[in-house]
Amino acid sequence: MEDKTIAFVEGATHKFTPAKHMEKQPGEFGDTMKTLHDYLDEWLSGRFV
Repeated sequence: MEDKTIAFVEGATHKFTPAKHMEKQPGEFGDTMKTLHDYLDEWLSGRFV
């Protein structure tokens, strides 16, 4: 079984921190690092349970 997933974190830089210089409103992209970690937690939990 091949397992390939692509995911994007809107508003994140390559280091997954918020791209504040691209925000139209302060805080627009929220906590991109939390978004990343929450997604990875859910993705990994579905594979190694």
